Amino acid sequence: MTPRILVLGGCGGTGGRIVAGLLRLMPWATVDAGGRRPPRHGGAHAPAGGGRWVAASVPAPTSPCGSGRPGGAGEAGADDDGLVVLLSAYDFVVLALGPFATLRTAAHAACIRAGVDCLDINDDPAVAREIMALHETAGAEGVRVLTGMGVNPGLSTALLYLLAGERGPFAEAHVRLFAGGNEGAGRASTWTMLHGLTPRVCELRGGAETWVPADDAGPLRDDVFPGVGVSVPAIHCFSAEAALLELSAARGLPLPADSVTYRMHFQGMPRRMAGVLRRFSAADHPGAAAALTGLFHAMHRMGSTAARNLARSTLAVRCRGEQGTYTAFATGETTFGLTAAYAAATAYRHLRAPDALPPGVHATTPALPWLREALDDVAALHVRAAIIEDA
Repeated sequence: MTPRILVLGGCGGTGGRIVAGLLRLMPWATVDAGGRRPPRHGGAHAPAGGGRWVAASVPAPTSPCGSGRPGGAGEAGADDDGLVVLLSAYDFVVLALGPFATLRTAAHAACIRAGVDCLDINDDPAVAREIMALHETAGAEGVRVLTGMGVNPGLSTALLYLLAGERGPFAEAHVRLFAGGNEGAGRASTWTMLHGLTPRVCELRGGAETWVPADDAGPLRDDVFPGVGVSVPAIHCFSAEAALLELSAARGLPLPADSVTYRMHFQGMPRRMAGVLRRFSAADHPGAAAALTGLFHAMHRMGSTAARNLARSTLAVRCRGEQGTYTAFATGETTFGLTAAYAAATAYRHLRAPDALPPGVHATTPALPWLREALDDVAALHVRAAIIEDA
């Protein structure tokens, strides 16, 4: 049987990479890219990642795209029933729309109504809880929702559990993401980045998601990434992973670490600029956020030009426990490539054995029977992962 897959948002920067990744892992599959408008590149039926473009519009529960908040959502009031009919023609749906802070669970609800399994790359903590709250509804309809299957949460969570299974358990872990010089962020992804620079950020502390004041100048202000070799600023950021770890633990699944911190290095962004951006909410000031998108791109290009040998992006997960300190890392051309690789690998493994998981909402945990295999699959998508023992 030839699986039919729809990537909603498949004409975007990350979505196009997911389409390409799926076609590389499953060349026999039919992979369509759904969006409101035909892609500007390659014609109306040739999205950047390959596949075929189909018209698809997701009704957003908040402000629609075009009011200053970028994203792949359709206009409010779009034909929800028509979307359900469209989704029901597919075997699997990937939600690569954004930002999820705007879309929330509208697309998930449509997939559940259509009776089709789906996967998202959500990285918003509040939305993560809303998606997990669909567990019983999805289960009753026989639908499997795989949530947070991007770079963080997702790939970072898989590396956390892999380390914990081999060297743990750990008292503490530190997740770091280095955005290299090849990043070509779109409006939605940049808006998401700005949205994450808030006065308070969430971490996992004592096994629970905890919101703390953002601290870009404390003892964790700098970090050395594998392959980079020099100390760089590590900006405090939130992650939906903390919420997903807590919620998964509430279901009786093990925690890879008792506490986890989250920081990111934005190449070209001074530490002071991050402090300025924290003083206003991108969600409450969409016009200013849209203007800052252009500024961020310019700063990133300047930072990329000034740096040497920092073209690739790196995800590092450093864990400390009784047996020592270990680091798992993954590196790829861009953070969007890292996200797309894990999303495509997860979709591929799920479609090979769709009944291996019970219906409901699932995050990355050891309950995924093919977790290690999915990590192996990302190598075919130009992502290298490894474990090193710190000195």
